[in-house]
Amino acid sequence: MFIPTIKVTDISERWRVAIRGSAEIEAFCQEKYGKTFKLYDGYDEKSPPIADDCPYIVLLPGSKLEGAGKPENTYMATIAWCIYNKNPIVSGNDISYPGLVETDTLGQLILETVAELNPSYPVNEADYDIDPGSNFPQYPGRMNLTLNMQVTMGTKLEY
Repeated sequence: MFIPTIKVTDISERWRVAIRGSAEIEAFCQEKYGKTFKLYDGYDEKSPPIADDCPYIVLLPGSKLEGAGKPENTYMATIAWCIYNKNPIVSGNDISYPGLVETDTLGQLILETVAELNPSYPVNEADYDIDPGSNFPQYPGRMNLTLNMQVTMGTKLEY
């Protein structure tokens, strides 16, 4: 029995091309950090990106749930990102860390870039998280994205 299927790496490859081609993400990184972002398709856990690599984005193809007779297939992938900003803003007794806003802005730009990339199969759910201080002065973020693709027998899925 034929099961409509697609590789999760096909999805992440489309996202990679879209993110690399995003004028908004590039402009943000140039304005805030004076350089182009690094884009990783996976990464080496024994030698992960470091502060000098910021800003960076990491694509992590995830998992899928497919099966004969299912009305839709579900695909999950993760995108992580990180910026570096060691300069708090002090105003009297108020202290703010612009790295929080910057990492949230970069994450939102990434999400907007991939969410509607394929209008037939938009991102259905984003579990989005930024880490405000455990890696200071690096500000990492991460989103786990879910896509649901309606399927019928004999359909060839393309993303």
